[in-house]
Amino acid sequence: KEKGNMITSDDIARWADTISYEVLCSLGSRNDREYIN
Repeated sequence: KEKGNMITSDDIARWADTISYEVLCSLGSRNDREYIN
């Protein structure tokens, strides 16, 4: 998140021509997750 803008997994998936689930799975368990409601 930067200056009120947020890059979502859907955004990254669109840029990578894939689906957001694949983006999230590629992060792996080593990374911290931040859940936003």
